[in-house]
Amino acid sequence: MKSRKIVLHFIEEKSWLEPRGKVKTLIAIGIFLVMIFSTRLVFITGGIKYVYAHIMYIPILLAAYFFQMPGGVIAGLIGGLALGPWMPIDINTGEYQETVNWIIRLGIFTIVGGTAGLMNKLILNQVSQFRWLSTHDADSGLPNRNHMIQFLNQRIMESRRDNSFAILTLLLSNHASITNLIGVEGISLLTEQVSKRVERQFQYASLHQLFPYILCVVLPLEKNEDELQNVLNMMLELLQKPFYIKEISIYVDLNIGAAIYPIHAENSVVLLRKAQIAAHIANEKDESFWIYQADADKHMQECQILLGDIQDAMHENQLHLHYQPIIDLRDGTIYGIEALLRWNHPQRGDIPPLDFLPFLERTALIKKLNSWVISNSIADFNTLSEKGFAGRVAINISARTLMNNQWMDNLDEDFYQKNIHPDKVVFEITESMLIGDTDIALKQLEYIKRLGCMLALDDFGTGYSSLEYIRRLPIDYLKVDRRFTRNLLSSAADQEIMKAAVALSDAMGKDLVIEGVETEEVCSWLKDAGCEFAQGYYFCRPKALDEISDYMGLS
Repeated sequence: MKSRKIVLHFIEEKSWLEPRGKVKTLIAIGIFLVMIFSTRLVFITGGIKYVYAHIMYIPILLAAYFFQMPGGVIAGLIGGLALGPWMPIDINTGEYQETVNWIIRLGIFTIVGGTAGLMNKLILNQVSQFRWLSTHDADSGLPNRNHMIQFLNQRIMESRRDNSFAILTLLLSNHASITNLIGVEGISLLTEQVSKRVERQFQYASLHQLFPYILCVVLPLEKNEDELQNVLNMMLELLQKPFYIKEISIYVDLNIGAAIYPIHAENSVVLLRKAQIAAHIANEKDESFWIYQADADKHMQECQILLGDIQDAMHENQLHLHYQPIIDLRDGTIYGIEALLRWNHPQRGDIPPLDFLPFLERTALIKKLNSWVISNSIADFNTLSEKGFAGRVAINISARTLMNNQWMDNLDEDFYQKNIHPDKVVFEITESMLIGDTDIALKQLEYIKRLGCMLALDDFGTGYSSLEYIRRLPIDYLKVDRRFTRNLLSSAADQEIMKAAVALSDAMGKDLVIEGVETEEVCSWLKDAGCEFAQGYYFCRPKALDEISDYMGLS
């Protein structure tokens, strides 16, 4: 039984492929015994003239395989001498070989052994390189995902359940801009510097590279999440100091996701997946780090499922537009209507826009959805106009849509076909849409203005407003976010903000729309403060096309 275990271990560990120590000695002894046997077999079968002499190639090739070129050469020399001057051509006649014959044979054995050993060495080097590449990144030299899974499995096997460790997934959020600046090879140099900095600071850290822009750090823990919070803050402070690549100072924008063994998972693959999910949630929520939470993971999965359903929704009449009136507070007339998207899912029922739009805006699908909203809003507005509606329609557009010229090129055709004057259409944008590349965004807005459309700045007061910034925007009116009306009557600060917004809009010659008006008291306060336009549940909830038509008294 014991010998069987030894043999199984010998096979499973593949120690016969690259022998070490005692195994190597035993193999050498075995090859030598095979050479003795081969020599004896040639002798007892009649001498060199018979075919059995070729059996000597077996120990020579075995020596070349296990001991490469030196082993093959030595075995060739020994084999050549063993079948050399002392081995007769024919045992029966006693005739011995001529010197030149056995010397040539010795040379052939030596060349065969040396060549086979050299070839085996080259093959083993190639295999070794493939093995290394299967567990390491070729550019940075860091251990990769395969290595990490092996490492985690070993760590889990050696750990007791009360021995915790954390996986930190470091997502390099600004990797695209860094790559444009310093190139792909620069990213590899950056990764090396990141790994060295982490290893110097965290003595027991084990660092792996999943992708050029995703690193993973495995750290032991003693106090679980309390300790992990401190570690994450230290990691951020450490890695947000500048790196210097090609004499260029590089700032690394990180989102870190963390998962803890055994709290979040006891399986290495699941644990790593949860750490990656946490990093992506941190990125989605614009947080520096995020410790895995099942609820957030479930919400993200549901959003991904919804993203997969959105195209079917556009073609299967699951999406609908509702309209909320914008009221002129001076005389109570309807200044315009805002188009608001609604999704009635066949299984999930009504899905609030905030449950899918923020995720959709990070994908190319938002352009297709915006095109659907714009086209249907204009068609609905045309229907209302034919019934006598003289106001405007406000349509929200995303950053991706704003930066794309194709939808603008189609606007002229829509206006012409439906006989709608462009100044009856208002496109609402948010300040956050303009932060990435303000100059390009401004050019796009100016193009919209040249088409004859109006522009509104939505969620005013919640972004990065400055007088100079607003002055540059070719907008027609500002929309104050509903959070400033929620506690307007009880908050002196919100009241002052509202008065300042009124004064600012007057000074800049722009109209002001207040969102979220839900009570008569708030409406009265806004009138007294000089606000001109408002919308909210106090006046009317968002309604479908037929309902809003009835509300406005259109036949």
